[in-house]
Amino acid sequence: MDLEEMIIMHLERYGPDCRWMLARRLLGASGYRPSFDESEVDEACEDLVRKGLVEIRSIALKRGPTSSVKPWLKNRAREGHLRRPRCLLTEEGRRVAAQLRHEAHP
Repeated sequence: MDLEEMIIMHLERYGPDCRWMLARRLLGASGYRPSFDESEVDEACEDLVRKGLVEIRSIALKRGPTSSVKPWLKNRAREGHLRRPRCLLTEEGRRVAAQLRHEAHP
């Protein structure tokens, strides 16, 4: 499985994620040290965007109130922008992910 396929499977299984986190916890890996080279992950994400399988959004996906204990979280949710843009699958990307899943587990 190449890096692009791994990114597609990660986004399908775990949901939207930023590139910084993709390099660190791709397919369930853990730790602060990147499991993959960050520049390779960036290039793979850009290639997936060009193919139309991944979309990058820098606005919050959910805008509900978060916590009354931490008002700064509410303010950040209300502003609607993220520090790190998130990668998420497009409809075509979801189709490819389903096809990859069926190939892996026939």
